[in-house]
Amino acid sequence: MGKTGLILYTDDWEALYVDGKLVAEDHSLEFPIDWVIWTNEYGLTDLKNIELSEEDSEEICLTGCCPEDITDFKTDYLKED
Repeated sequence: MGKTGLILYTDDWEALYVDGKLVAEDHSLEFPIDWVIWTNEYGLTDLKNIELSEEDSEEICLTGCCPEDITDFKTDYLKED
C-alpha cells in the first residue's frame, strides 16, 4: 500500500512531509524531477495539500524553516478530516 505525502504551505513556503518527517522544503516544490524522485524513494501514491495555520506560518517566518517533525507544529496536521 502506498503512502500519502503532506504538502504544508503558506504564502511563500512549502514543505513535504512523509510519515510525519520533513523530506523537503523550499519557496516552491514544483520541479517535476524532484517529485519523481520522492515518489519512488518514499512510495508515494497520493499527495495532500494543507495550508498552514496563521500561527504556524508566523513561526516559520521567525525561524526560517519548518520543524523536522510534523508534530512540532502547533496545529495537528495529521488528524483526519
